[in-house]
Amino acid sequence: MQSSKTRRHATSRASTNALLIAAITAAPTLIVTGCGDAGDVREVQADRPAAPAISLEAAVIGGDDHAVRDHIIAGTPVNTQNMAGDTPLSIAAAMGRTYAAEVLVGAGADLETKNSAGATPLFNAAFFCHLGIVRLLIDAGADTGTTDQFGTPIRQIMEMPWAQAEPIYVAVHDAIGIPLDAARIESTRPRIAEMLR
Repeated sequence: MQSSKTRRHATSRASTNALLIAAITAAPTLIVTGCGDAGDVREVQADRPAAPAISLEAAVIGGDDHAVRDHIIAGTPVNTQNMAGDTPLSIAAAMGRTYAAEVLVGAGADLETKNSAGATPLFNAAFFCHLGIVRLLIDAGADTGTTDQFGTPIRQIMEMPWAQAEPIYVAVHDAIGIPLDAARIESTRPRIAEMLR
């Protein structure tokens, strides 16, 4: 179980990151008054840097934190869904990309967007047992009662005995082509189930 000092530090770091992202991405607005008419006032947006050549989704998948940050600074939309319905935050949550998840949440990524399997970012983070991202999403206000497309709450899945859950994890990891760290997942699931209560 995480100590309250560790939780406060994680929450403080996430809050600091959110403030930093908000400050970086706020488009500076200049008020320009024309020389002729006093009523000639218009807003001019300061130029933002161009987005990186790599897509935001590819940057998250590849763990390219610099490109993720640069996309946020460039104002790349953060809630765009891919063909499977996943947003960059959903992908970061599933893959354990903590930095990407922090900056995406700070940039206003939607916490409740469901993919084609009915999974939200919190569902993904919990299922794949990424403790830091689970805490980040809960602290940001994600619904801990989130369910899959069949209405099964993630908490119920996390409370399932490992002997029943392991074949599900094997099938999912085989389907998406990532190695299964069974020992890490088995040992982490009870902690996540507790966090979701």
